[in-house]
Amino acid sequence: VAANPNLAEKYPIVILLDEFPPVCQGMREGRIEKDFLVRWTNLCTRCGIIFFLFGHDEITPLWSDPDYLGEGYGFQTMNLLSKVPLIHVSFLTYEHAVEMMEKPLEKDGISRYLPEQKKATHDYIFELTAGSPYYLMKLLRAMTNYMMINGKAVVHKALVEEVVRNYIFHTNNPKRDSVDTQTFQPLTRKNPAYRESLLLWIAKIEAQFPETGAAIEDVIGLSGIEQAQALSVLREMLTERIIYFSRDSFKDSLSKEVHIPRDDETLLKMNVKNSIGLYREKLLQE
Repeated sequence: VAANPNLAEKYPIVILLDEFPPVCQGMREGRIEKDFLVRWTNLCTRCGIIFFLFGHDEITPLWSDPDYLGEGYGFQTMNLLSKVPLIHVSFLTYEHAVEMMEKPLEKDGISRYLPEQKKATHDYIFELTAGSPYYLMKLLRAMTNYMMINGKAVVHKALVEEVVRNYIFHTNNPKRDSVDTQTFQPLTRKNPAYRESLLLWIAKIEAQFPETGAAIEDVIGLSGIEQAQALSVLREMLTERIIYFSRDSFKDSLSKEVHIPRDDETLLKMNVKNSIGLYREKLLQE
């Protein structure tokens, strides 16, 4: 294609680059040439290649951080990337999550969910996964394998609870589709020690008080983390919707902007819950 750019007109090429943050990190650490992005975007522009970069929040500095846009990285990068739309992808809506719950388990287009428990089961799966396609996929695959192994044909809340309690986190399950700590690494990538401690205490308190969730002041006190540091990390996780204020259901919170009090004293008095119920259950079983 580089030798004959006209080919792109006849045979459009689309390149998907998943997990792009390691490239960003490699540029910062000098393991990847600083002009990589200039060469990459020049190639794609010249050859008519369509490309998608996928990654977590770590890729957003490419659009604004002087470290990536300064002389060492090539001034052209800013102009080239400014033409690339930056799209923030969040959790699925409840309705789209339900579609994802139904399709893999259907038989001849007929739902396998017990009719009288369908809504309650959908709600529980949504609470476990927060509408994350990744965690929905993990849970649904485990449910499917568990049903095949145990000869189950109908989905209901008790079956999902059994999968969570006695199958999905167990490394000796026959299908080897268990969910381990690595599965939840995206939730704790930033400040892992602080996040893991805070999320653990939120889970423990939430288990005792499922309706009200965990008071932030109590979580910080039990974690032993210095208050200013803990509040900073909690604000990060609220912004990323890894936790949410328990005055709302998570489903309702998705339709609202996240408003986090700037005043520390106000924030300390608020209650939170883990958004990903599967992670909460994993923490409580360890």
